[in-house]
Amino acid sequence: GFPGAALVVTRYGKIFKQVAYGYKLKYNENGTFIKQPELLTLETMFDLASLTKMYATNFAIMHLVEQGVLNVDDPVKKYIP
Repeated sequence: GFPGAALVVTRYGKIFKQVAYGYKLKYNENGTFIKQPELLTLETMFDLASLTKMYATNFAIMHLVEQGVLNVDDPVKKYIP
């Protein structure tokens, strides 16, 4: 993974904070530390791959909780017979 992160804080379409932390590239293909690592920027592209499923599912579940359709404290068998 990346030894860094990009953060954007928004509310109602307005950006309040936009910042990048850490490095885009800290080690080469052989796993050797790069003497002058490349810094992460707000334009750095992240390959989310399988992580997308986790974030999308979590967002969908929390949306259902917010609507009162789902209660995370209920047993799973209430929703899946």
